[in-house]
Amino acid sequence: AEALLPERLAGQLQACRLNLALCLTKQSQWDDAARVCSDVIQANPRCGTAFVRRAKALEESGKYAAALWDLQRAAKLLPNSEQVANALARVESSERRAKRERRAQLGAGSAGAEGLPDMASLFSSLTAGSAG
Repeated sequence: AEALLPERLAGQLQACRLNLALCLTKQSQWDDAARVCSDVIQANPRCGTAFVRRAKALEESGKYAAALWDLQRAAKLLPNSEQVANALARVESSERRAKRERRAQLGAGSAGAEGLPDMASLFSSLTAGSAG
């Protein structure tokens, strides 16, 4: 249905959703904010702001690998953004710290079994409630 919206209305809908996502993050409603940003990204995969805001929600939820993925996309879409560069550095640090903590909890025997995160599982909770 969104594909049929005139460009001006689609832009206004995107702006409203981004504002809603910002309000939800201010209220620490991380899952809802991430879902709203996922809706924006589905309608406009080139919206860097949606990736940044979803990354913030994911970061605050402790989903550092997913936040890192979003920030890497945002960095490509917004290459001159100091905000994105700072967030990328912060989340990379948090992800490294979380990996160290997981390794410490699991013991030294499984420290080498790292691998790339499964993006489908990382984002499945975000897309489950976004239909509509």
